[in-house]
Amino acid sequence: MKKAIIIGPKSKKSDPISIAQINPFYQFRSSLKKELGLSFEHFHAVSISEIENVIDQRFEADTFFVRPQWSEKPKDLERIMKKMRDVYPNSQIFLIDPFDQTSSRFFSVLPYVTRLIKYICLKDKSLYIEDFIGGNFCTDKLVNEMGYNLNGWHVGSQVPDGYENHIVPGWYALCPKLKKQILTPFPPRFLRARRKDIDVFSHVSCGNRIETEWYGLYRQAAIDVLNNLKHDYNLSINADYIGEPRISRLQYQAFLRRSKIAFSPLGWGEITMRSYEAVLNKCLLIQPNVDHVIVEPNIFIPYETYIPVEWDYRDLEEKCRYYLNNPREANQIVENAYTKFKEYFISKKFVARIGELLAI
Repeated sequence: MKKAIIIGPKSKKSDPISIAQINPFYQFRSSLKKELGLSFEHFHAVSISEIENVIDQRFEADTFFVRPQWSEKPKDLERIMKKMRDVYPNSQIFLIDPFDQTSSRFFSVLPYVTRLIKYICLKDKSLYIEDFIGGNFCTDKLVNEMGYNLNGWHVGSQVPDGYENHIVPGWYALCPKLKKQILTPFPPRFLRARRKDIDVFSHVSCGNRIETEWYGLYRQAAIDVLNNLKHDYNLSINADYIGEPRISRLQYQAFLRRSKIAFSPLGWGEITMRSYEAVLNKCLLIQPNVDHVIVEPNIFIPYETYIPVEWDYRDLEEKCRYYLNNPREANQIVENAYTKFKEYFISKKFVARIGELLAI
């Protein structure tokens, strides 16, 4: 039996994204043991000092998965990962990167880990050696092609020479609630009663209206385009700013369930949980083209599981109108995406991915 040690947040009071990234180990615990012969222990650690305390226990383990907080200083993390490699020279060490972007501030640890796992990863690994404006592909594209001003915003770091192929895709942060919903069939009477009376849905956080950053401006631009549909269709859309009225989380979920189309903009990175929520609620997902990334579950197959639009939104209104006027075509894409999402859990692709990593 192989043994893995997971070092990262464990408390329910911790950052929910970090908990969701670690949660699949628990969801598939029995399958990991049965199919891969892998057992694991999870040690709660949030700060650098807590991670270091776990490292110092000198476990007999084949594999380590370390999930730090995004707010840690890169130099501090580099120091303890170097120490970890010295303490465990023959063990596999995987760093679960916390950043939403395809980039990371932690690439300096690459010489000390077996692989750095990204939940959103660039398909073309050679792009990781590029000096992107803002540190990543997304911000560089917005600046160079659409003239956005980042005002010094930067999330990225230099990849040490020859280590770009050590940046690998892992799995998107998936909470137990999503798994339960996707695997629990809707009762027939519920499906019959489920009305889709909202044509287009998009409620997006834009930050502070007084000092709106680039991502807020970019999201506001999408809402402005969608507003062109208001005279012909029933919309539930809004750019939400701090301190201004917005719908509640319960209303968000209720309106999403009633929607035919859900537009999901970029977040800090190319993909957000909104995309998965849209598919889960059987909405047609429309969002900026993400052909350049790898992500699992992969619900981003153009015109098969989602509808890509240009990053400047020039075709957003047109595509909304087209699929609202062609419901049969839209519904087929909706079903494809839902099936693809469901397959991820049924076929235990998380377990398969861990198996691939262990084989490195």
